Amino acid sequence: MVTLLAVLTAFVRVNAEQPAKKEIDGNSAAFCVDLYKQLAKKPGNHFFSPFSIVTALAMTSAGSAGATDAEMAAVLRLNPDPVKRHAECASWARMLNSANGALFKRPAGGMEISTANSIWLATRLQFKKTFVEIAKNDYDAEVRAADFAGNSKKAVKDVNDWVENKTKGKIKDIVDVRAIPPDTALILANAIYFKADWASPFKNESTHDADFTLEGGEKIKAPLMSQTTSFNYVNREAEGFAALEMPYKDGRMTMLVLLPHKIDGLAGLEKKLTGPLVIDTIESMKRERVMLYLPKFHAETEYQLADTLSAMGMKLAFTPSADFSGITDVKPTYISAVIHKAFVDVDEKGTEAAAATVVGIRAGSAAPPKPPAVFRADHPFIYFIRDTQTGQILFAGRMADPRK
Repeated sequence: MVTLLAVLTAFVRVNAEQPAKKEIDGNSAAFCVDLYKQLAKKPGNHFFSPFSIVTALAMTSAGSAGATDAEMAAVLRLNPDPVKRHAECASWARMLNSANGALFKRPAGGMEISTANSIWLATRLQFKKTFVEIAKNDYDAEVRAADFAGNSKKAVKDVNDWVENKTKGKIKDIVDVRAIPPDTALILANAIYFKADWASPFKNESTHDADFTLEGGEKIKAPLMSQTTSFNYVNREAEGFAALEMPYKDGRMTMLVLLPHKIDGLAGLEKKLTGPLVIDTIESMKRERVMLYLPKFHAETEYQLADTLSAMGMKLAFTPSADFSGITDVKPTYISAVIHKAFVDVDEKGTEAAAATVVGIRAGSAAPPKPPAVFRADHPFIYFIRDTQTGQILFAGRMADPRK
């Protein structure tokens, strides 16, 4: 029996020859909401990178075939044609990495987003040439050797150090030595780091402790930032929520916040949440003066996603019947674990976020002025960080308790 392990995070995808942008937007939102609704079954804060998870599994699918590949593409909302799928991912990554220089890095006060990939191959095994070439050429992966059988501790340290470095120290210890048994064949690693200032930053002196009502009705004190300015905004009265989009300084990335009208309305909003509703909400927004109140918050999360993804329809990949013959001839080959870690910090200046996903495989987003709308996020809400040019939702979450 051979074990393959993949450690991956996010990759922004955009392409001049890709499907229509509306389709890209819809696919990204659909997978994001599908996954959100699964994770939201558990109470409390949630934060994850749907883009990271999709990229991780898309890269893994370079070795899948038949029904296994079809299930993965369907659940991830990716092109069912493997050749087009990986070509699209390649062109999306090229656009990201070529925008304004190498990695979208900008001077102080701007935005930084960086992605990187690597694959770690067991020295004792032979791998399919096509799989390795797709990883290198389409996902720009660094190819490294690792002795999982003879020195698993070093292999773990090397992967963890790589991920920690690529996420500016925000994601640590993504792999545990127990996740890499001696028969591990492969680790694929991708990391995403995002940091940006608000286009309209909050003033520190405008942040005050105020009541924030938790999901159970308990009131706590939380630092509520505030400002009155123009945002993209819409009040979805019929659906029971309002939405506001806060742009970052570069003008390309935004944070979209969906706020239930009712203090206890989060469960109802989550029940009706769909990908098309998210896209329709974005398209219905108009520029409007808004009196905004938003809590400062920080979240660090970790998820075991194998059961979640299986419940979403990606079943075969987690069973000995999976077909990953594009990676190795050793059978059975199947995914044994998908681990995702994410970090977000939101304050007056802006947002810092990072994420990593681990996929383990076993083988064997001049009339008189009217009064501003009030958007007071003093109770649980849903939020997305998205790229308006590619339509990709990079991060998503539920803020249930700003203390955590």
